[in-house]
Amino acid sequence: MPDSPEEKKAEYHARKNNGLCIQCGVEKATNGVLCEKHGQERTLTNRARRANFIKYRDCIDCGYKLDDNRLTRCSECLLVNSVSAFRSRNKMKPELLERARDFRKKVKDEVFNAYGGWVCACCGETIRDFLSLDHINGGGNNDRKVNRLGHGHTFYALLRKNNFPPGYQVLCMNCNFGKRYSMVCPHKAQEKTNVAAA
Repeated sequence: MPDSPEEKKAEYHARKNNGLCIQCGVEKATNGVLCEKHGQERTLTNRARRANFIKYRDCIDCGYKLDDNRLTRCSECLLVNSVSAFRSRNKMKPELLERARDFRKKVKDEVFNAYGGWVCACCGETIRDFLSLDHINGGGNNDRKVNRLGHGHTFYALLRKNNFPPGYQVLCMNCNFGKRYSMVCPHKAQEKTNVAAA
């Protein structure tokens, strides 16, 4: 019996090259690399693994529960993988990437315009790079994890597809992060304090 990894590898290749089962060394029954006995064992193991996977239905990339009948990845991870595959296939085609970039910009413009335009609803900030979309009643993390809304362009495209549902507003990052814990932007809290003091 071989002990070192090199000896095991050499024995494996010797069995494979001689047309024997790679596990036990007897003559194999099919065109594969296993004898009938080990082929059946591997089939049963793969079936059990697949049944267990389908039973618990976790995405192989992010580990969240699958949201539809796909067997390996959730819709968000499929989108990420398809975009990565698209980019790797078309990396020599800058016109396609430019068209995709323009489309994402157009969708983002439509979403921001539907929720009040490129201006912070709290402090009036108008620099585009500072602005973001905010859940008015909170719950953005829950939307991403439970409702599978995603973030970034995926989120904007879904809002557009659903005819811009209510419950969102445009805020600058300061106001957005400021209301994260108290549900009220510090600007609003300060205004209330000033009014109460006067």
